[in-house]
Amino acid sequence: MTHEATEVFCYMSSNRCSIQSSSFNMLIKGVCETGKVDEAIRLQKLAYYSGTSSTSSTYSAIMLGLSKLDKAKDLLVVLSKMLVEGCNLDLDAYCILIQSMSLQNRVKECILLFRMMVNEGLIPDSERLFNLLSCIANLSQLHVISDSIDKLASSSEALNSAIYNVLINGLWKEGYKREACRLLDIMLEKGWVPDAKTHGLLIGSAVSEEVDWKCWTILTLNQDQERFLLYQYVPTASNQKMLQKVMDAEDRMQSIYVLFELAARGSFM
Repeated sequence: MTHEATEVFCYMSSNRCSIQSSSFNMLIKGVCETGKVDEAIRLQKLAYYSGTSSTSSTYSAIMLGLSKLDKAKDLLVVLSKMLVEGCNLDLDAYCILIQSMSLQNRVKECILLFRMMVNEGLIPDSERLFNLLSCIANLSQLHVISDSIDKLASSSEALNSAIYNVLINGLWKEGYKREACRLLDIMLEKGWVPDAKTHGLLIGSAVSEEVDWKCWTILTLNQDQERFLLYQYVPTASNQKMLQKVMDAEDRMQSIYVLFELAARGSFM
């Protein structure tokens, strides 16, 4: 079907007949899915001369095809053409480019594109957002996009427990423990607790900061002992808020993690 559709389009283009952009996008997507990205680029050139307009979806389909063929460097050529023609990036294009820039270790471009995407209100679904943030975490650059993370945490429903774990884990490793603890607060408020990987990182950090005995003691407490310890060592307004959160929580794991966080912060005497 794709072959026949391509022949029809070539015939129409040779006679200067244009088609609707939606139909052309379907054709380009179909050609790219067969791995014939060079053919898709040739068809796009024919479309230009016959008056058929390319849209963001057209370019995104070509970018996806190039990324699947590991032609990451060619993506920048397509991006340049896209910008010259005044075509805005859509969500798919942003996701493809960010992942590609990450693989090429092009840190500045990766960060810039992520910030632009969030500022434009283009938020991927949870699975794709997890992948993008994982890419940035692998570059140890989560602290650079802290403003974008704040926007996502305050206004997006796309952040799930897996994403919070990536953020907390990454920021902690990058040395931004205050930011990591703030996200842990938000995570606990939502009723989620860190996964085994993040838990292990926090425990390891506690050991290195010589508060390991406190953490292991916390894990042996019963609920009444937990509450007593919380009431004893909550001198700040921030900790008071955490206390109220634990008192209202039904999940005991939440109180354990709040106690641990207070220990890691040095709030216990």
